[in-house]
Amino acid sequence: GAVANMLLREFDIHVMSGIYGVGKIESALDSHQYDFDYALNSEIYTLDKELEQVFKEEILKAKKAKDSVGARVFTRIKNPFKNLGEPIYDKLDSKLAHAIIGINAVKAIEFGEGCKSSYMFGSQNNDFIKDDKFLSNHNGGILGGISNGNFIEFRTFFKPTPSIFLPQQTQTIWGKNTICKLQGRHDPCVGIRGSVIVNAMASIVMADALLVNTSSNINNLKKAYK
Repeated sequence: GAVANMLLREFDIHVMSGIYGVGKIESALDSHQYDFDYALNSEIYTLDKELEQVFKEEILKAKKAKDSVGARVFTRIKNPFKNLGEPIYDKLDSKLAHAIIGINAVKAIEFGEGCKSSYMFGSQNNDFIKDDKFLSNHNGGILGGISNGNFIEFRTFFKPTPSIFLPQQTQTIWGKNTICKLQGRHDPCVGIRGSVIVNAMASIVMADALLVNTSSNINNLKKAYK
């Protein structure tokens, strides 16, 4: 992911991620108000500085209870080129989803309005165009599997880690009922470090999309190999 980021920066493309929700607590800020600069210096990568301590207390509360808690990550890809991705088999959003959902403990991902769009009318969710610019970004910068030049934005949802210190009913490999009692060190909120991993995975996908796009037409291909 770090190497992919180096490549993306050569084209002024920046992938940024941070935490906007822990457990039942969630930032009331609109996504355009998230502070990615603050997240870089935050111990828990929070996008809302007013909730830094609140999030920490929620995580420590779960830890003290020998339990765990889930978290939510917001990612923004700034200055993506238009026309990255393919319309069917290699849709940019499906490639991102494939990579992100492959991260341990990730249970869901949504682009733009995501699940909320299923409650909306087309007139509310469509991104209208005027003077060669989109007037909104309800679809998270990807339409028909192809980047449209808007910010690419998506949310990633991490479950609470199942590795908790409370006794849990389970079975042995021989099918015998037993109680699982953990020892050692286990994170009470894996979504925190998950923010860094989401950023890395998204960077890799975007770097791949850049490379694939060099052969999207014969002129690009000739230029690459000339």
